Amino acid sequence: SDASDASEASDASDGVTFVCVGRRSVGATLAHARYDCEVVPFEEGREEEMCPSCWCGACGVPAAECPDWPSHCKTTRAAAMACHAAARTESLRARLQAVPRPPPLDPGCSAARLMAEPRWGPMRFT
Repeated sequence: SDASDASEASDASDGVTFVCVGRRSVGATLAHARYDCEVVPFEEGREEEMCPSCWCGACGVPAAECPDWPSHCKTTRAAAMACHAAARTESLRARLQAVPRPPPLDPGCSAARLMAEPRWGPMRFT
């Protein structure tokens, strides 16, 4: 009928396509952390098992290539997020420490006297 043809044409033109294979979504074939695997559920006793698309949540490499998979396979989403947050914090700390600091001002110079002026105290943080 013309109504169903028009509906199919509008669906085809929106550019969005949902793909499903059996009961599993196409997400099972995309790269994912081991704790997000749909093929091999993340259950106690099955942590070391993996599908070909699993990645190590701790070091960010394919699970088959992870050098420490026996311990990394047990990484949960919360542990991975905490590990990555700690790495970002450490990276930021290292970058901040690498910035050269200006030498301290000579107490007798005009800039130091101006900064020590009592009238600037109340306005310093406003």
